[in-house]
Amino acid sequence: MILDEQVELASTRVDAVKVGLDPITIITILTAVLPQILSCFMDNDDVSASTTQARVKKLYEANPKRMLRRTKLAVEKEHKRTQRSKPKSERTKLTDEQAEALALAIIEQTIAEDSDIIVSACSVCEAINSED
Repeated sequence: MILDEQVELASTRVDAVKVGLDPITIITILTAVLPQILSCFMDNDDVSASTTQARVKKLYEANPKRMLRRTKLAVEKEHKRTQRSKPKSERTKLTDEQAEALALAIIEQTIAEDSDIIVSACSVCEAINSED
């Protein structure tokens, strides 16, 4: 599936040792948050799947700190949301550094990937989120 491929590619952008997360945890978190983040890029900016990549790139180039902070907050929010359904003993928390590393990986993957693939990924995210 296209989202699984994007999760795998984004996960390679995160230094597991540096952020203190094992690769499986990184993939698990990205799998949970990536659809929401891509949808968030579209919802918050009133853009379509076909313009998401250009919008992310423009925002990141204009103000990388703001874009990173915004994406980091979305990662934290979605991670917390995914943790609510788990028993307390199985819940995990993200540090600021971990959330920022994941956010940066998502931004970099969104910008670097072929535009047709990002359009497809965003379309899948829209479909997933419309089912909720």
